[in-house]
Amino acid sequence: MSGKFALSRRQFLRTASLATVGAALAACAVPTAAPGEEGEMAAPTELTLWMFSLTPEVIDYINTEVTPDFKEVMPGFDMIAEHVPYDGYRQKLSTSIVGDALPDVHEAGTQAAGRVATSGEGTPLDDYINEWDDLDDYFPANIKGTQIAGRTWGVPTYSHPSLTLYWKSQLEAAGLDPENPPATDVEYLEAAAALQTVEEGRTIVLGGWAPNNWRSFFQEFEVQLQRLGGEMADQDYTEVRFNNELGVAALAYLVELSQTVYPEGVARLPDEAPVPHFPAGNVAMHMRGHGSQPRDVLRYNPDAWDDLGFGFPLMAQEGTGRKNSISWRNFLSVAPTSSDVGASTEWAHVFSSTEHNVKYSEFGGYTPVRRSALDTDFVKNSPYLGTYLEMGSPNGYDVINPPGYFELRQSGGNLFEQAGLGNISVEEAVAGCAEIWQEGLDNAPPYKI
Repeated sequence: MSGKFALSRRQFLRTASLATVGAALAACAVPTAAPGEEGEMAAPTELTLWMFSLTPEVIDYINTEVTPDFKEVMPGFDMIAEHVPYDGYRQKLSTSIVGDALPDVHEAGTQAAGRVATSGEGTPLDDYINEWDDLDDYFPANIKGTQIAGRTWGVPTYSHPSLTLYWKSQLEAAGLDPENPPATDVEYLEAAAALQTVEEGRTIVLGGWAPNNWRSFFQEFEVQLQRLGGEMADQDYTEVRFNNELGVAALAYLVELSQTVYPEGVARLPDEAPVPHFPAGNVAMHMRGHGSQPRDVLRYNPDAWDDLGFGFPLMAQEGTGRKNSISWRNFLSVAPTSSDVGASTEWAHVFSSTEHNVKYSEFGGYTPVRRSALDTDFVKNSPYLGTYLEMGSPNGYDVINPPGYFELRQSGGNLFEQAGLGNISVEEAVAGCAEIWQEGLDNAPPYKI
C-alpha cells in the first residue's frame, strides 16, 4: 500500500496493546464527563514539528490533510507544525538539545545523518520503518541518504536527483549526435571541448558544466570516485579510503574537465544571474542538471523547450558501469526525547505517503521520493518529472555523511580547488585531503544510540 498510510500487523498490535492497557487504567479511574457535560475529555498528546522548508500553504496542508489522516491511525495525538528558517536552524537545534527542548520531529538535509546520529538530535527508526508494508516503494537511494552506522535515522521527504541535460541543436552544430548524448565521463569531457565556443577572448557558450569552486569540486569528487568503484571511507567512518589510485584518478578527471571548460582567459560564470546560465543556453551540457533546470527553461526560455535533451547520469568509461550523479535528499528525524517515538515516526510515514509527498513536492518544486509517484496525475502531467523519477532517482550517488561532514568538505574542497587552478598537484591535493579527513574521523564524536 503506497498511496495511503497503513499500520503493519505488529504496529497494530502495539497500538492495540497500548489501548488495552489504557482501557484497564481507565476502568480504575474516576469517570470523565462526556463532551458537553461538566469536565473535559483528555486532550491529545501534542507532537511538534520543525521544518525549514515549510511555507504557510504547506503548514495549512499539514493541518487540514496530513495530520487528520495521521490521527485516523494514531488517535490521541496531534501535530503542531512550525517553520524555522534555514539560517540559524542548526544553531536552534543545538540550543534545544542543551535545553532538553527538541521538537518531536525535525527536518534534516543531505549529509546530515552523521550529525543527527552523534549530536543527540535523532534516534534510529529501524524498528518502526522495517515493519512498513510500503518501505520498498521509497527509492533505495532516498532511504540510504538517511543511514549511517548500519542504522536508519530518518524518513525521506524530498529529493533533487540530477540528469545529464544538453541542448540538441548545439550538439548537432558541433557534429555530435543529439540522439546519443554523452554516457561516460570521457565522452562528456570530449563533448565539452567540442562544444566550447570562445571568440576573441569572449565566452559565447561553455562546453559543459564543470566544477569551479571548492564545493563543486568536492561534491563531484564523491560522485566520480563512486563511478570508478572507490569509496570515501568505510561504512562506520573510521578509515579514509580515497588516498589511492582511484582517488587520484577521480580528481585528475575533474581537474582536466575544469581546465577544459575554464582555460586561461575564460572567466567563470557568476553565481548570481538574472536567468540561470544553462536554461539561458550559455552552457551546452550539464552533467548534474537538477529538476530546477528544466523548470527554469519553462520559466525563462520556453521557446527552447523542444531543444532540451535528457540523458542518463554519467558512468565512468573505466569504472564499474554504474550510472551515478549528485542528488539532494532531505528527511525527517525523530528526537530521542520525543513524547512518543513511534507516533512521531508514524506521522513522518503519513507525511511521506504518495498522496501527501506528491502534494508537498508540488508546493516546493521537489521530486517525490517514491516509485508510486509515477502513477499520479501530477507526475504524468509534468513535462519532466516522470523522466527524473525514471532516469535519475534510481541513480543517485551514495550520500557521504560522517559527523563534521560540512567542515571536512570545505577543508578538503579548498585543496581540490587549488589543484584545479594548477597551484598544487592532484596527488598533493588528494593526500592532503585524506590527512584532514582521517583526523576528522579519528576525532568524531560517538554515535548516540
